[in-house]
Order: sequence, then C-alpha cells, then structure tokens
Amino acid sequence: MPARAPAHAALALLLSVASVAACEPEEQQQAAWLELGQGEFTWRALADGEALTLVRGQQGLLMFPLQLRGGGFTLPPDPTDFTHPDAPLLDISIDVEGFNELGFGGRFTQITGLPVSFVPVSEDTYEFVYAPAITPDELYEPCVIDGRPATIRAALDVVDRPEPVRVELDVVLEVPIAVDDCEP
Repeated sequence: MPARAPAHAALALLLSVASVAACEPEEQQQAAWLELGQGEFTWRALADGEALTLVRGQQGLLMFPLQLRGGGFTLPPDPTDFTHPDAPLLDISIDVEGFNELGFGGRFTQITGLPVSFVPVSEDTYEFVYAPAITPDELYEPCVIDGRPATIRAALDVVDRPEPVRVELDVVLEVPIAVDDCEP
C-alpha cells in the first residue's frame, strides 16, 4: 500500500494541472467582447435606449448601418481577409414589433453568416464598418417605424470559442425627414 501513495500524489497533481488547463478557455471566453455601433464612416457606440437611425444608402436602399467593435478572440493572420476559414461570421437581426412579418424568417431584418473583416484599432480592439441591415422591400412607408422600439441581436462566431460572442440592445428607430419626407 505505501507504494501507491506516490502514485496517488502524482495522479492528484496531474488532475489539478488538467483542471487548471481546462479553465483557461473559460477565462478566454470571459475576456471576449462585442459592442455595436452605428454610422457609415466613423465609429459611434450604440447603447440601450438610443436612437438607431435609418439611412438611404448610395444605391438607394434603406438600411441601418451597423458597426462592430470587439476583442478577446482570435482573428486570421490577415484580419481583413474575410475569405480565410478563421474569419469571424456575423449573424445580426432587428426585431420591430408589428413589422417582423415584413422580413424573412419572422425578423424585420437580418444578416446571417456575414464574414467580418476586422481592422485592429488597438492591440486588443478590432473594428468593422459596416454591416448594412437593409429594411424589407415591403416597407413602403418608412415613416411608420419612426419612434418604434426595436431589439438588435448580434452573434459573432469566432474560431476560438465554442459559443458565439453575443450582444443585445433595445433601441428606438429614427427615420430622418431626409430619408422619407416624414412630417415632423
């Protein structure tokens, strides 16, 4: 029996090292983050309760230009290479009560599986400008969604996490007069 004591000690040490190693990915998951912004050219963070502004894109489509900032996850060697197998993939949806039936899949608008080409803005922060959340073609009078509450859900699938990095915001939709001649 005494010969087994060193073996038990060695096994206990091995298990404790293995359990510490198993915790490392969880710690890494804790460090990963994602933030939503809006705008067409420069970063502007978007927070709960703020206005999400509708714009008319250069090709005439109505859209919400969404931006991403994130960090704590691995990017491809060239982070701007959206064709690399390790490029993050974005799913994003916007729900607007009473208008979800206009969009595909029960969502007002959604983007699924968009490869994201992040640009590093600092050592631990990456930025993507922008993901155009295009409104449904059946939204004939955009003014009707002005002032409506909406929920944005984003999930970023990255190579070094078993689950996507997620963020959800409740916003208020804003349709400027310049977009659809909405009466003030």
